[in-house]
Amino acid sequence: MNWLTLVALSAAGASGAVETSDVKPASPAAIVAPASAEQAPAAAELDGLVMARASGGFLQLKMEGMQLVLRTYDAEKKPVKVDVDRATVRLQFASRSPEQFTLAPSADGMSLTVGRPVRQPHVFRAYIGLFRGDGAEALESFQGAYP
Repeated sequence: MNWLTLVALSAAGASGAVETSDVKPASPAAIVAPASAEQAPAAAELDGLVMARASGGFLQLKMEGMQLVLRTYDAEKKPVKVDVDRATVRLQFASRSPEQFTLAPSADGMSLTVGRPVRQPHVFRAYIGLFRGDGAEALESFQGAYP
């Protein structure tokens, strides 16, 4: 097919000259298969930087607006209270100097957050250390690229 034929067909379709009355949309029942009782629910999809923990479960580092948030999840990816007192996060950017943040537990205890915003662009490599008490030695450490 040459380019003139393609142009003519696209112009005809844009003007409504091509007949499409024979095409009928599929019904929603035909598109969505009925769920059986034996199907297990799908695991929650976590976005951001998700890392598996050695003790089981997952960590999720995510930007929410301009705030950096670290959450913990169990093996089924259900949210759980954080089991550490603080976290340090060093962000290595491609286009500027690295920044370091100390994250503290939120009021509800379900996440660790930082009180100051993170400047854009939110594309970085994150180095995370989890701490309990006043100890200087990290209990666990992680690294990964965001997003």
